[in-house]
Amino acid sequence: MLNEKEYLLLCELSYSGLIDNDMEMVEDIIKTSVQNSLIEKIIDIPTLMSLKIVTRKLFEDIRVYVFENDVGCKYIIFVSDNEIINVQNELVMEIFDYLKENIGDSKCFITGMFAGGIYASFMALELNTEAILFGVPTSFKIEGQVKNYIGENEAVDKYVDKVIFVKQKETEDNIDIPYINTFIFDEKGNVVVGQQSDYSKFKSWVCYGSDTIREEIWNIFFEPTDEDESFMEKNIYSVLLKVNELDENKIINSIKDVIIYINKQLEKNRNEIKTYLIKNIDNIEEKDNQEKLLDITEEVTSKAVEMVNEICVSVETIIKGLVLFTIGKMEININAIIEEFFISATEILEKEKIEIKKAVENEIDELIYHQIGIPKYEFNDIN
Repeated sequence: MLNEKEYLLLCELSYSGLIDNDMEMVEDIIKTSVQNSLIEKIIDIPTLMSLKIVTRKLFEDIRVYVFENDVGCKYIIFVSDNEIINVQNELVMEIFDYLKENIGDSKCFITGMFAGGIYASFMALELNTEAILFGVPTSFKIEGQVKNYIGENEAVDKYVDKVIFVKQKETEDNIDIPYINTFIFDEKGNVVVGQQSDYSKFKSWVCYGSDTIREEIWNIFFEPTDEDESFMEKNIYSVLLKVNELDENKIINSIKDVIIYINKQLEKNRNEIKTYLIKNIDNIEEKDNQEKLLDITEEVTSKAVEMVNEICVSVETIIKGLVLFTIGKMEININAIIEEFFISATEILEKEKIEIKKAVENEIDELIYHQIGIPKYEFNDIN
């Protein structure tokens, strides 16, 4: 069985396109190829050099290669250049049928890279075996006995339960550098497991977590400069056009204004309770209406939570965008500012949940007095 470094080298070799010819032996392919860093790494590994290519086939944008070692074990590699994942069940079954014809009952090992690894995971399920994957996109949920090795500085999306972060060598830029040149391996050829770096977390947020900025929040931080800007979609990349407008004082004052805005919007949301009750409650004593009251409380609270969360995301997007596009040159503690704002917003929201409950109860009292025709007196009404 190959070690993890050898699996990766086999994937890199398959991904390189060097084996898309009629040669059957890896050794022949390596010896007749132009020397490069990949070739130099493979040429000294007998377990790879002795592999035979049993079959190779293109299924739409998925390339499938089957290698065999000298004792009959098969290694199945899935590679794709396509960044868009569109898994088709019919294609999965077509590949499965093809492999069953070509591997029979032989012991097999499955590996794959990038989008091709998605199909490798499906095939591992069908063949009831493990899949060793590298750099498979995490915007797609994969099942089964899968290990998805990703560099500790890589961006990841929400499906990370199969991800194993790998320690990486320090380089000026990891973009377009093969994994084999950045991953760190131990003396046995297995990856050195790391943990997701702060850079990865930030990069992941930029790639997958940032969202559209609410117009009102954008206008608190930035002054419109022309009429066309009102039609521009506000997102993290829009911040690039405005980085020169923000300094520490402007950020702190803008956040104070955002807090004021949150309180006003929550009060406005709370004031809608009375209108909702009048429109939807005919008789407060009826059982169905008692259930409606619970629904009203939950709906108004949910709306408040959603609004505050959206505002928090907008503020975070602006501030982190500022860090990104000034390349960290701003001499202020951005993380402390964001954390303090989040704490304030959370405290306001928790108090608002209590206020919503009180407001519903007060409006119910008002409605009862109105429905039974008894005026509600205050002490100052009595002479």
